[in-house]
Amino acid sequence: MPRWIRQLGVHAREARSAPLAPMAVHLVALLGRLDLHAGFVVDIGAGDGIAVSPTLPLFRSPAWRGLGIEPDPAKFCRLSVAFAFRDASLSLVRAKVTPATVLDLFRACRVPERLEVLKLDIDSYDLFVLEAILAAHRPGVIVMEVNEKIPPPLYFTVLFAEDHAWSGDHFYGCSIVAASTLLRPAGYVLESMQFDNAYFVRADLANGRVADLPPADAFREGYVRRPGRRRLFPHNADMDDLLEMSPEHALEAMRDRFRAYHGRFILEREAPAGGGMSGTPGGRGHVDQE
Repeated sequence: MPRWIRQLGVHAREARSAPLAPMAVHLVALLGRLDLHAGFVVDIGAGDGIAVSPTLPLFRSPAWRGLGIEPDPAKFCRLSVAFAFRDASLSLVRAKVTPATVLDLFRACRVPERLEVLKLDIDSYDLFVLEAILAAHRPGVIVMEVNEKIPPPLYFTVLFAEDHAWSGDHFYGCSIVAASTLLRPAGYVLESMQFDNAYFVRADLANGRVADLPPADAFREGYVRRPGRRRLFPHNADMDDLLEMSPEHALEAMRDRFRAYHGRFILEREAPAGGGMSGTPGGRGHVDQE
């Protein structure tokens, strides 16, 4: 039997039995606090469905219907094999998601307006995809990868570009401040930051069961002071100096480090006045062109 077939068999077994990543453990606990034990889950950037996946326990469970989206062919192959045991209540789609296509994809897959869980991790213009989703959908819980290297109060986001692809470096996604700036006015509270994932809860569900943390507090407790951070994120060592800088110095350092991407991101010392999202038609911010 070819080695790759054996590996897929192992992957399929792990989908049922692999231990949960800390992000998944936290999501399960949070859903329990919110009394959400079944519903609809969407995972955009689902990867192979297992490695560090927050949604693994939901994809495993017949109590959860859902949609998993992954553009990478190899990862999508493993994702499909992993959850072949699920029935048609879990749809898996290989597609690239953009702000212009995400709602059409949701409609085609019959995603409900008030889905219970949305997880987003596309290593690029995540903030713009999320803004498009919020125009038509109200997820109960949003688990969103943020760029954990960029400390509050800095506001950062990659701009949407059709040809954008992550290069494997530090240039991706958005800061925790940018995510909060979009989601708070939309009626969400920041429950926590778990390393590089931010957990937001719709305010009507939070309703006293979940505190709304300031981004700086969530960042400090969920990333900076988190035990094991340096071991789990050794590739961030060359960005750790930002954690000790003043906002002004961190801003200049970020502009210098991202100079190869000039014109392709928004970077500001703090969130735009009045809230809202910077860098969109509804809240155009400073596009870095230095």
